Amino acid sequence: MEPVTIDVCEVDFPPAAFGATPAQVEATVQQTIERIFRDADGIMLSGVYGKTMKPLRPQDVEECPDSLQFIQQYAVPEELKLTWHNYENAGQASGKYLLALVEKYQATGDKQVLDWARRLVQAIATLWENAATTHQYGRGWFPKPLAGIHNVKDIYECSADQYADITFGLHAFHRHLADEAEKALIERIILSFAVWWDDRDYAGAYIGRGIWWKRLKYPHPTGYFLYLNALAYSWDPCARFRKGFEKWIEIKDGLTPRHDSQGPNECGIAIDALEQLLDLRPMERPFWLAAAKQNADQIVHAVKIDNLIPYIATRTQVKGYAAHNLAVAHRMMSERGYDGYAKFCIEGCKRREDFYYILRGQKTAGAELMTDESRNTYWCENLVGWLGGYWGLKNAGVSMG
Repeated sequence: MEPVTIDVCEVDFPPAAFGATPAQVEATVQQTIERIFRDADGIMLSGVYGKTMKPLRPQDVEECPDSLQFIQQYAVPEELKLTWHNYENAGQASGKYLLALVEKYQATGDKQVLDWARRLVQAIATLWENAATTHQYGRGWFPKPLAGIHNVKDIYECSADQYADITFGLHAFHRHLADEAEKALIERIILSFAVWWDDRDYAGAYIGRGIWWKRLKYPHPTGYFLYLNALAYSWDPCARFRKGFEKWIEIKDGLTPRHDSQGPNECGIAIDALEQLLDLRPMERPFWLAAAKQNADQIVHAVKIDNLIPYIATRTQVKGYAAHNLAVAHRMMSERGYDGYAKFCIEGCKRREDFYYILRGQKTAGAELMTDESRNTYWCENLVGWLGGYWGLKNAGVSMG
């Protein structure tokens, strides 16, 4: 019999069964996020080793034959490359979790939830400040914290999707939960992001290679930079941000998903951005809604084929990740039935095995993985996406059973 991916966990928590009802699953998901993925400094890990439910160590992956192929040119210190999954998507995991906590606090008023959210905002601000004062890229640079939020001076990796989810989370906290001092801090952070990217004409590095986001015409940078400039202009109505928005509105067709778009990542970021653009730039409402439908439909396709990244053969977990995006799509377009798909995602995640990065139960021989260590990575974004979807639907009045 050919080997398949399995639940490799050897520890008692999280439990194999998360619960029989969505409410029971929610309680276990929340505990799992805080106990396993929150690091000592308050930022979120993006992945842990499924066997131990702790951050990956070099010895956990050093025997993987293809472990460095994908990230050979990764612009970080060599000793951090093998364990890159620990913080590779820390920005996205943190931003999505902050969104989920805002949703949960709005529904429950639970002070513990507010405390969790505030601690995360402070960790994000600490990373941002350390980058501003120790990294040659200066204020507005938000590197992936592969060595922790206090040691970022040698990290030259980040991407538009990390910035996007951090911005969405901070903006949601600013709108709904922040006091005046927190609002001022968040505005400084997000305005610095807008200046930093504009100064570089929206170019950066990804996996050690130059990337000019403005030339890619992908849904996530197009949506994010339209939103970032519109938001920055709402706080500081200057020529820079007006022109920044105009640059991106000229190439707004980048919001149209490609046939190989990465479902909930590329299209989900676009949806989060478009929801805010409905308020920030309401005069473009018909276009924003048309683009939102296109991107939501692409996510539905990914859910139907049960694969987060539709264009690779190895199937990656999609339901937890997509739940938040589809809840947002329902909030924007309640007549289109996206709540049904969001509920399908939420109800389809009841066990520990449902939150790995790579789908369990598929053959491992010849698998097209980015790197071998991703095979048994337990993935924070699946959990925080599920949490955001659950509370997003609850706040929209959708019965969760």
